Amino acid sequence: MEAPTVDVAGEVRAVLARKRMSQRQLAAALGVTQPIIWRRMRGEVPFTGEELQRIAAVLNVPTSSFFGETPPTTGSIQTPAEATPHASAGSTTGDAA
Repeated sequence: MEAPTVDVAGEVRAVLARKRMSQRQLAAALGVTQPIIWRRMRGEVPFTGEELQRIAAVLNVPTSSFFGETPPTTGSIQTPAEATPHASAGSTTGDAA
């Protein structure tokens, strides 16, 4: 059984779109020409690991987001038990005389 392949260029394009950044803006931020980015985005030339790390830093995302992994959301995630108000927290106000 083969491992599924990931379209890294497609994932980079998707993150760029979510961040509302153009290929030209990304190229400028990386200090390369737009045609260099364009060739990689089309899959003509593969991204190197170093390039992906630099792109991730510019876009403020984990490198894993280019490999089909959903980055965790910022902030805390509450479990149902944490989201439910505790009965003992508010029941003592006004009860004592």
